[in-house]
Amino acid sequence: VLLAPFVEEVLFRGVLLAGLSERMPLRWAVTLSVLLFALLHLPDTGGHWQVLPGLIALALGLTWLRLRSGSLLPGYAAHALYNASVLALALWPLLRGHGAG
Repeated sequence: VLLAPFVEEVLFRGVLLAGLSERMPLRWAVTLSVLLFALLHLPDTGGHWQVLPGLIALALGLTWLRLRSGSLLPGYAAHALYNASVLALALWPLLRGHGAG
């Protein structure tokens, strides 16, 4: 919940976006970094392509935070909150079922 978003923000919105934007127009750098982020997360979903729009939206939002703020911190916080929410939703049935017994 905390380490993966940190590493991913540094890699995708830090190193990759900065490197690409030095070599091409910003819109192409954003597009490539967003698509790479989304495609590399597909295996985490069991390869369910229907989640691709959501992954793209997440990556666009995180990239917007990076560009708007000039910092990785807002995107990191949002990314960690997103991961915590996904984890909570995944664990909710287990927690709910445990209390019902």
